[in-house]
Amino acid sequence: MRLGYKKFKEIKKWYGSSDFEIGYDSYFTKGKGITLRFGYWQKVDFEGLKEILPQYCTVTENIVDEDDDCGTLYNYNITDARIY
Repeated sequence: MRLGYKKFKEIKKWYGSSDFEIGYDSYFTKGKGITLRFGYWQKVDFEGLKEILPQYCTVTENIVDEDDDCGTLYNYNITDARIY
């Protein structure tokens, strides 16, 4: 799956910060997509994120961990619905 740099610039503008990470997570996406993590594993507006991405993207919100000190930790998986 490919997303252009301009799409990540849109996400930066929507999120209001460049404090997000793009990654690869074989556990959640089984090697078929990418992950986004915002700030320190913050929850973001799920519907807003889906609107920014192309229609062919499937977005999943995941709870990575729940911790008494840090609270609930989230990341977002993006896969290509045309293929998977």
